[in-house]
Amino acid sequence: MQLRLSDTNVFEYLERHFPEALGASGADRCVEAAGDGNINWVRRVRAGDTSFIVKQAGPALEKFPEYAVSPERLLHEERYFETAARFDTENVIPMVHFVDPEHHVMVLEDVGAAERLDTAWERGADTTEGLCRIAGFLARVHRGTASHTEWLAPFPEPEHDDGVLRLHFDHIFRLPFDGTAFPLSPTVRAVADAVAADAKLRGAIAATEAASHRPDALIHGDVQPTNILLAPRGAVLLDAETAHAGAPSFDLGILFAHVVIDCIAHGRVADAPERIDPVWQAYLDGAEPLCAFDAVSKVAGVEMLRRTLGAAQVPAVSDDAVALEVVRVGRQLLLEASAGPDSLGEVA
Repeated sequence: MQLRLSDTNVFEYLERHFPEALGASGADRCVEAAGDGNINWVRRVRAGDTSFIVKQAGPALEKFPEYAVSPERLLHEERYFETAARFDTENVIPMVHFVDPEHHVMVLEDVGAAERLDTAWERGADTTEGLCRIAGFLARVHRGTASHTEWLAPFPEPEHDDGVLRLHFDHIFRLPFDGTAFPLSPTVRAVADAVAADAKLRGAIAATEAASHRPDALIHGDVQPTNILLAPRGAVLLDAETAHAGAPSFDLGILFAHVVIDCIAHGRVADAPERIDPVWQAYLDGAEPLCAFDAVSKVAGVEMLRRTLGAAQVPAVSDDAVALEVVRVGRQLLLEASAGPDSLGEVA
């Protein structure tokens, strides 16, 4: 039976399983929340000058217990970090110090004071360097794991997974478009109903999902701004619970979608090509092309639609005008060919 960690028993657990986290004898100890903790129980534990991140996966999502999912997701994440570390020449992912497969606990490096990517965007920061660093890392992992069945075999396929991965894919490709009653304003609800009734668009979404399932390389699976920290050492990529063997276009499309959404939210959709081009080039510099930009843009289109019409809406789309523009651009990315970042200017 899984021992569920809490703020009151976490140090007792660490004393038995990972005493290195306790610092010097007699050091002051404290526990604090780390991140949003939507999927897992996540805490920063401090003992004197020592600090670690402790993460536990339970039998359901931490903030959404109505979703029962296997705690094996934490082991998928640990396998991703272990495999990706072979190609992490720039220290982009956190170091894993300890894993307890029985109780589904992982102790990770604390990367220190770091701003989240979405927070940096809110204040208008130029994050090109960090995004290029992430893109270069993804390129190395994608290229390094491509066609290596021995490295890809331990990772789940979305349609057969009993954990968070299948739920993740359902919330990206299916539930936002099948009439599920997510809370939407009347204006956006009308758009969601129109999308659900649009056979051509639904066909493009289904084709994009099918293409995303091709097990071409090791995929992080959730390269969104809330999973990227701008740490003193550079951008750091976290939270690989949805790691799987898939198409590289999936990772890049998720990331690029949020760049475009941010441009729309700030009334500068025309800036999207300029912001995405250097990141795309950083990816190409790190690997021979494993995906065409058109495939990336189609994933971006789906992500933009689901972040507006589905359960995981981003704060920017609470404004109906922004929501409608995000849907418009996302729809065009799905239905029109995109040869490269410059083609994004055609949908502005």
